[in-house]
Amino acid sequence: MPELLFELGCEELPAFSVRSAYTQLAQEITDRLDQAGVAHGATVVMGTPRRLVVSVAEVADHQPDSVKEQRGPALGAAFDAEGKPTKALEGFCRGQGVDVARVERREDYVWVTQKVAGRPTPELLAEVLPGAVRALDFDKTMRWGGSKMRFARPIRWMLAAFGGRLVPFEVEGVKSGLESRGHRFEAPGTFKATDLASLLKGLRKRRVEPDPAEREKMGGATQTQYSRK
Repeated sequence: MPELLFELGCEELPAFSVRSAYTQLAQEITDRLDQAGVAHGATVVMGTPRRLVVSVAEVADHQPDSVKEQRGPALGAAFDAEGKPTKALEGFCRGQGVDVARVERREDYVWVTQKVAGRPTPELLAEVLPGAVRALDFDKTMRWGGSKMRFARPIRWMLAAFGGRLVPFEVEGVKSGLESRGHRFEAPGTFKATDLASLLKGLRKRRVEPDPAEREKMGGATQTQYSRK
């Protein structure tokens, strides 16, 4: 099943808030997938002050179908004395897009049961990802420029790929894409990434180590090889 890759790029966050931010971001994304009934596998999270990275493995490409039950008018209001449908019942059925003959009589009410087709995961992700970004909580937030959303720092880019393809959406004028950025000073250009492997390879080639655990292993002297940017 496809991999979801999301990188949120921004101006430099306070170092102490990075771990909390990427942990929150992953939780918000997976919670929303769970609520939508979209199966998924393990999550990989990492980040630096300029980027929060979340990868979710084995994400189902489609939301499962579901069954929806809707209660309508009481039986006494749904049928007249001769047992014929009333205007109330007819209006209810029009609203549900079903024929009057399909209603069920249960618990003194009429009911309609319908199968609801699941939505494609890319379509859901176009709502899930911006929702997760907007839900991030920081100790201190501001509105930046003409933005209406409060956030810790201005958002500069968003990389959003599902199965190697772009998930298009926008947050406060910033559109998602398939490009990341290297070290701010030593390799400031953009490069394409469509999965976690290509993102990590591209960042490390451009003097950025996004994994905090790897940066800790490097130690002070070796930190000159890679930056947290």
